[in-house]
Amino acid sequence: MTTVAYYREGGDKAEAIRDFMRILSVSHTVVPEGDLTDPAKIKYQAESPDEGALSQFAKAIGWFFCGRTSTHTTVKALGKEETYEILNVNKFNSARKRMSVVCRTPEGKLVLYVKGADNIMVERLAKNQPELEVMASTLINYGTEGLRTLVLAKRELTQEQWEAWNKVHRAATVALTDREGSLERAAEEIEKEMILVGATAIEDKLQEGVPDTIATLARAGIKIWVLTGDKQETAENIAFACQLLTTEMQLNRVVGSTADEVRGEIEAALDRNKQYIGKETEHLALIVEGKSLIMIMDDPVLSAQLTFGQMCKAVVACRVSPNQKRQIVSMVRNGVKPAPMTCCWRRGQ
Repeated sequence: MTTVAYYREGGDKAEAIRDFMRILSVSHTVVPEGDLTDPAKIKYQAESPDEGALSQFAKAIGWFFCGRTSTHTTVKALGKEETYEILNVNKFNSARKRMSVVCRTPEGKLVLYVKGADNIMVERLAKNQPELEVMASTLINYGTEGLRTLVLAKRELTQEQWEAWNKVHRAATVALTDREGSLERAAEEIEKEMILVGATAIEDKLQEGVPDTIATLARAGIKIWVLTGDKQETAENIAFACQLLTTEMQLNRVVGSTADEVRGEIEAALDRNKQYIGKETEHLALIVEGKSLIMIMDDPVLSAQLTFGQMCKAVVACRVSPNQKRQIVSMVRNGVKPAPMTCCWRRGQ
């Protein structure tokens, strides 16, 4: 059965599909252009390729986002026009890695709709949901295929809950100092205990010629560090696809959640490869996660140990924020002297 057929059949699946499509067609910053009465003549202008792709997908399934005002969003759901009153918007940024809207649905309910990076969203979902385990394994499969993922969730609010929170949010919007920080803290108060709705996966193809270019740089003796906001599985898959990583390389991963774990992973990598200390080799690569990098950069001892990267032909830093990218570039410039180096950013990061 198709998605639309399941929806029309009714029941729990229909409600889940409705929530999924509503998040895609309501929780975004896309601007429609063209003939708003004809889906075929509409083009979406989006801040990111992902938002544009998801809005196009929703339209193709039958949830046609066809317009918005400062206070309302209009969607034609399988031909039936629906209007959502947009009460609050918590914007996406590189630190939050998510965006949300509080809206009043056509049924009169107050609902928070959220979409964001899986590592950020999972810790904000209500516990003991049977779908969480299935989602976790599905996201791993998406990542190993090199797909970019988002998790979708919702939270139904009472009028009293929304009114109390709206006072906090309104105060943050008019704050004269640290307005961005105040808005982020306000969003944190409401983006919790959410119900999982689903997950999306988008293919982000390598541009033509990328694998050959990477291989040529490597043959020229240039060391390459990839800095990306993608999850570990996705980053590794893309690194293999562009021939930065090969099956002949020994992959050393630093992905610990605590300082002790990170220290142990670095020391184990150094111990495994002590014969290469002070040298460079074609056979080593380093995979390091953003959360581990935070601990490394805050600890002078761990920062010194990360010179292990000098021994590696390639380094892939995943789950890193724009600020971390700047810090890594500074660290490389100040601490890694022996070989020329290039830092690569993937599109959209």
